[in-house]
Amino acid sequence: MKKGSANHATSANAASSVNAAASAKAVSSASCNIVATSTTCDNAAASDTSTFATVCANPTTEPGLYAAIDCGTVTVRMLVARIETSQYLRVLHRAYTIVNVGEHVDATRCISNAALQRLSATLHDFRTQLSAYEQQEHERVRVRACATSAARDASNKDDLCRVFREAGFELDIISGDEEARLSFAGACAGWQALPASRDAAVAQQALLVVDIGGGSTELIAGIPGSAPCYVHSFDIGCRRATEKVLGSERISLASLERLNAWIDELMSPYFEQLYRDERFYPNACEQERSAHVNAPVPAPVSVSVAPAQHLVPCFPLLGVAGAATSAVSMLCSMHHYDAARVHGFPVSQTNVAALIHELTNMTLEQRKQRVGLEPKRASVIVAGLAIMQRIMYHTHHTCYYACESDVLQGVIFTLASNSCRYNRNCLVQ
Repeated sequence: MKKGSANHATSANAASSVNAAASAKAVSSASCNIVATSTTCDNAAASDTSTFATVCANPTTEPGLYAAIDCGTVTVRMLVARIETSQYLRVLHRAYTIVNVGEHVDATRCISNAALQRLSATLHDFRTQLSAYEQQEHERVRVRACATSAARDASNKDDLCRVFREAGFELDIISGDEEARLSFAGACAGWQALPASRDAAVAQQALLVVDIGGGSTELIAGIPGSAPCYVHSFDIGCRRATEKVLGSERISLASLERLNAWIDELMSPYFEQLYRDERFYPNACEQERSAHVNAPVPAPVSVSVAPAQHLVPCFPLLGVAGAATSAVSMLCSMHHYDAARVHGFPVSQTNVAALIHELTNMTLEQRKQRVGLEPKRASVIVAGLAIMQRIMYHTHHTCYYACESDVLQGVIFTLASNSCRYNRNCLVQ
């Protein structure tokens, strides 16, 4: 993580507001099944060697060495893991590069040649790393590569598939619903690995998983171990929202208000379903459910909760992907990203509002220098945090938990459960 050269007073204020949350996280980490594993592969872009074990979602998974590649709108990521028994997935290596595959795709419906070239370099680097693991482990890595929102939108999908094939991978362009279900499977596994979920009653609680990507946001509600109850992929993500509404320089209050209105228009029907389900809001009466749906839009940086008295969620909110996890790295002023520290960290409404306030008062160049924020994510981070803030307002959550287990783990679970189906995605020899 790049070290910032400027000291921001607002940064210190935001960081001081998470002392209590940090203490709670420290208690959780003390008994969590955290496993430190070193890697022999150096990623030219970025890699993380702090790893942890997660519980497999499917007890029939086949032990072995697996890798998942996620080609997102902003970031291209790879996870290498070993399923050692039918119960645990052990992360060996993470690698990512901010490629911005989806830059201007919302407007042009085409992935640019420059983005394809950046992607090609990243994929060949990933292939080199996988080859090193195969030699080290004396075992073939079974791989599945997936692409999401930008690939779904692009008219030149064939060019994208060709770039993957040239690097030795077959690409699956997955639907928004499949992306959501994979994220839910991965997030549930990560949640079950935390001490907080080991109580039998908590383990049976419903979850709401929020996956804010570059081009889309997935909301998935359900109970771990079961099929999700409510799944939707919304065509609003941090890059799409930045390009269509906010812009990447100084961000105005008016543009944040427009973004809030857009989020409400898209997502309100989804939340109405949740309000009416007693598994999620058991104490709400119909009058209060309706009152919340028709409530006025608050100021973008407001931390007030929505007005219904008994509309209290009985489920945790898990945030996966870059915006949700970058909030933790900024709050903790991480000079080097630490996935084990991020995983399970509670981020409050106050934290999110403080970060939005701080970052909107910076220029793009100042945001690039912010300690804990990847410089290439600086142009889209405000939009991602604004989406999360609005979701927290609608669900009445005072905090969300950052989750490092997401669509990548979900891909590996399905790959391990259906190894014959995805054999075509193995690394080309």
